[in-house]
Amino acid sequence: MFYKLLVALFIGFLLLSPVVSHAVSFTPFGGKILLVAPCPLNPSASLVTISLGPVKQIVVYQTGVSKSYREGPPIKSGQWLLGARVPLGITCPGTGLIQFHGSSKPGL
Repeated sequence: MFYKLLVALFIGFLLLSPVVSHAVSFTPFGGKILLVAPCPLNPSASLVTISLGPVKQIVVYQTGVSKSYREGPPIKSGQWLLGARVPLGITCPGTGLIQFHGSSKPGL
């Protein structure tokens, strides 16, 4: 009986492990905001274009999903962002959904 339970738990772990490992994978990003624009497909999301040197990327900030620290969400060009993003679905074009981030004060 104990052997069957152990085998069942092991098989369950193997089946769930790809889902768990994918759910926590994120990619760091950072740079100066060039543009903040509304997402045409999702009214609660904003497309944020950031640049760090010659590399430009678009990340998606979604209200209620993306976690903002001290200075709040990205609201205007000139702010600096540093955070982590997760792979994005089909809700908006971009390189990833902001999971969490920190930003500079809007005036800086």
